[in-house]
Amino acid sequence: MPWRRGLQLAWKAVVYAGLSFLCLVVLAWLTLQWGILPHIEDWRPELERHASRAVGVPVRIGHISVRSSSWIPALDLRDVVLRDASGAEALRLPRVSAALSPQSLLVLSPRLAQLYIEDARLLVRRDAAGHLHVGGLDLAARATVSSADEAATLDWFFSQEEIVLRRGAVRWIDEQRAAPALELTDVDVVLRNGLRSHDMRVDATPPAAWGDRFALRARTRQPLFSYAGDWRRWTGTFYADLPRGDVAQLKRHVDLPFQLDGGQGSLRLWLDFQNNHWRSATADVQLNGVVVRLAPQVAPLAIAHAGGRLTASRDPGGWRWRPSTSGSRRRAASPGPRATCGCRGSRRRRASSCAWGGARSSAGIATRRSRRPPASRPPPRRRPRPAAPCRGTTSPR
Repeated sequence: MPWRRGLQLAWKAVVYAGLSFLCLVVLAWLTLQWGILPHIEDWRPELERHASRAVGVPVRIGHISVRSSSWIPALDLRDVVLRDASGAEALRLPRVSAALSPQSLLVLSPRLAQLYIEDARLLVRRDAAGHLHVGGLDLAARATVSSADEAATLDWFFSQEEIVLRRGAVRWIDEQRAAPALELTDVDVVLRNGLRSHDMRVDATPPAAWGDRFALRARTRQPLFSYAGDWRRWTGTFYADLPRGDVAQLKRHVDLPFQLDGGQGSLRLWLDFQNNHWRSATADVQLNGVVVRLAPQVAPLAIAHAGGRLTASRDPGGWRWRPSTSGSRRRAASPGPRATCGCRGSRRRRASSCAWGGARSSAGIATRRSRRPPASRPPPRRRPRPAAPCRGTTSPR
């Protein structure tokens, strides 16, 4: 029958087209493996020119080599240096390894199975005019980059399977405030991107005078049928763990509305967000030996110890917050009552009422180690004990 013959011809055409495409893919992959990558060192000057033109600052690459295992090649770059406009070294990458992913042939774009960076040194500087420079790039000058180019860069970045940075260092110099330089050492960053998930973890060690090593984590998901780089539509949880820090160091780099002298503190924060807006937040705070002066004409308040949990939530009708203190001790004053306070605010007014009761909350946190600790999910939040019946109400001033 004629329709059967037409169906057979269409099927043969599909098969031949598929085989032809597969042959082209294999030929391109073999050309890359044995024709281009073994001579990649000869392309180093050309790669430096393209990188310098794309980034906007001079880029120098010390050496390029290729490691190949089966069908997946890996590039090794040594001594990659970016310099700022003055010629000073702004970013140094002693070792960069990039393993290509087979998905590159399907999407016709470079996709990486892993991007590994070791011993990176990054300089972040704010000049006297208030302009921010990151790795030699003036962010004020980069503001002229079109949104399409920025979206394409973010899509590529959040489409790579894994990006790892080990034993890095970040140095912050504030020329506008003439503050001492701040350097974070042993910086570890892990970013894992799935089909719709994006998990990130950052660990860094501040100077000994600032406190102990801290961790930041984020576990997010993107909507269905959305671009990977459209982070404003993501939904997820952000977690911060600062086990110990000297709160008095903040005044050197941040303008505070009050005077803060001495003291140490710790913070654990959970922040749930959706579509570039936060929905709920929970913070466990501990302060020790803090001296606060709210105004020059007001006597300083010395707090020997204070700690508790603060929760806040946001909905279309407004916001709500509820602190639960686990007790506080003020010097030269009797200990205050252990209390819980709850307030509700709206867009028209700040707060309506607060209810005080004599209950003690639990500020303990139950943490769990993930099987993959570099990008583990934020630990769960333990609920505080229920408050006792309220004894009275007080309206805020």
